[in-house]
Amino acid sequence: LVLADPQTIAAGEAWEWETVAELGGAVPLDNYEGLAVTGGQDGGPLTLWLVSDDNESALIQRSLLLRFEWRAPDTKRRADQ
Repeated sequence: LVLADPQTIAAGEAWEWETVAELGGAVPLDNYEGLAVTGGQDGGPLTLWLVSDDNESALIQRSLLLRFEWRAPDTKRRADQ
């Protein structure tokens, strides 16, 4: 998962982002096609929901819904250091 500012997208330019998490270990490998972000009020953590679907294949695929919580770094504190 990466954090990027869509306002910085420019034709012909690389879009810079910061990696905030790498999925692996206990997270099932799949083609995650959807992301929803909730929470974050008053500086609280964000809840990230990732979803994959089974592509209507009852034999070899399944639908998955993953939930993560992430607290954005305190950018003001980082800037002051």
